[in-house]
Amino acid sequence: MYGGDTAMYYVGEIVSEGDEVHVRLRVRQHDETRQSVFGDHRDFTLSLTGRKKGAEYVFEGRADKAPSLRFEATLRPAPL
Repeated sequence: MYGGDTAMYYVGEIVSEGDEVHVRLRVRQHDETRQSVFGDHRDFTLSLTGRKKGAEYVFEGRADKAPSLRFEATLRPAPL
């Protein structure tokens, strides 16, 4: 998987195992003028586990350099 936004870029993999989806991303900050929810960490690994709940996927996990910070995301299909 490859992606990014105005402050970070992401490279990683997505693996499906049974009813879970495991995501492991290397996250690197390319614009140091932007604030990150992960603090001053500019290069880290984000590990997430997701499960399907209805039409949504709910992911939760942590960054290796900020283990006390719990990350959670809910992905919903975009309306057509």
